[in-house]
Amino acid sequence: MSREELEKLYEDKASRKPIQDAYRLADALNLNGTPGYVLGDEIIPGYISQEAFESKISNLRSCGSTNC
Repeated sequence: MSREELEKLYEDKASRKPIQDAYRLADALNLNGTPGYVLGDEIIPGYISQEAFESKISNLRSCGSTNC
């Protein structure tokens, strides 16, 4: 999608609201860059290694928390 197409889409209020809602939520969670993750009850506001990410997911599945 071109920049012009995105700008036109953003002018439509129905298209703009979900984007603004996502920005407000990210701001409230202090996620101000990419990547940013929410895993269970943990907010990860930046890069973590794939090994650490997989470990947190495994823990979440086994004990319900990212740190068992």
